[in-house]
Amino acid sequence: MATRSRTISPLDKGLFTEGAFQYPPSVVNESLPVSLTQLVPKPGGEVIADNAIDHWLSRNLPGAVRLFCGRGPGKLLPNGDWLSLGAVTVHDPYDGVTATVCRWWTPDVQAAQKDAIAKLAAKYDGKIKLIFIANGGTVYAEPFIRGIASPDTRHSLLSNGYTPEADKQSYVAGYEMFKAFRKTRLAQAFNPWQYVSKDGLGHQDVSFTIEMIDKFCAMFPRRAVIQNNSIRDGGLGPNYKQMYDHMKELHDTTGRAVRYQTATKPRVGSFVKTLEWALVYGACAVELSPGFQNASSSPYLTTQQLHDYDAKLRAVGG
Repeated sequence: MATRSRTISPLDKGLFTEGAFQYPPSVVNESLPVSLTQLVPKPGGEVIADNAIDHWLSRNLPGAVRLFCGRGPGKLLPNGDWLSLGAVTVHDPYDGVTATVCRWWTPDVQAAQKDAIAKLAAKYDGKIKLIFIANGGTVYAEPFIRGIASPDTRHSLLSNGYTPEADKQSYVAGYEMFKAFRKTRLAQAFNPWQYVSKDGLGHQDVSFTIEMIDKFCAMFPRRAVIQNNSIRDGGLGPNYKQMYDHMKELHDTTGRAVRYQTATKPRVGSFVKTLEWALVYGACAVELSPGFQNASSSPYLTTQQLHDYDAKLRAVGG
C-alpha cells in the first residue's frame, strides 16, 4: 500500500528581525523569540492557551519561532518549577549577563523538555514553518555558547555535575526531542562548541560542531536548516571560518538551506558588507539585529537596500 507523503512547511526566505518591527513591513519579516517556560509553565504541564505563538500566528507573518530553553527573551528566567529539576548559574563576561538556567545535560531536564516539545508539536506542527532546536541554551538561545570565558561559569558547571561527555549527549537528545515535529522545518544556531574540561579550563572544538551539523542534516534530511547568529564585517578566527566553509559547502553541494543572523549593531560593522558575505556563503535568509534602520548612526541600510537584499536572498536556492 502506498504511503502518503508528508507535507513539509515552505521555506521562508529574505530579511527578518526578531520581535515586533514595522519598517518597512513589506521587507523585514518578524521572527518570534519565546521561552519554553512561557509556553509550558511547569514540567509535565500543558501548553497554555492564548500564548505568544498563538498571537504571532494570528498575524500570518513569515518567520521562525526562536525557542529559548535557558534565559528567555527580555532577560526572562525559567520558572521556578523548571529550575526545581536542577539549576546552574552561568555568566557571560562580554555582555555582563548572569542567568540561572536548567541543568540541560541531565536526564530529568531532558525528559521534561521532551514532553513539553511533544505537546508543542501536537498543537503547532505544520502551523509553525520553522522552529529552532535550543534545548541546551544558557544565557542566549545559541546552544553551542556556554559563557566559558568566565571562571565563575566554569566553576558553577563543574560543581553542578557538568561533564563534556554529558554535554555532547545533550545535543543528540535535542534532536530526538524535536522528532515530534514532522512537518515543521527545524533549525539550529551553530557556533564552535564551547566546553569545560575536568581541570576547569575552557575550550572550543569546531570539529564537534561540524559533526553535529552533519548529524542534524542526516536526521532531518529534508527539513534541517543550519544557521549562525554571529556574522559581521570582519572575521572571527579560524574556527568560525572552518564552520562557515562547511556550511557553504553543504549549501553548494546538497542545496542545504542556510540562514544567518547579524551580530549586534556595535559589533556588526557594515550591514552591507555583512549581507554581501552572507549571499556568498549561501544564505537564503538573514535576521538583522536592531539598529540596521537607524539613519542617525552610519552605516545603516536604506529602504532601497533592504528591498534589494530581500530580493537577492529570496532568489537563493535551498
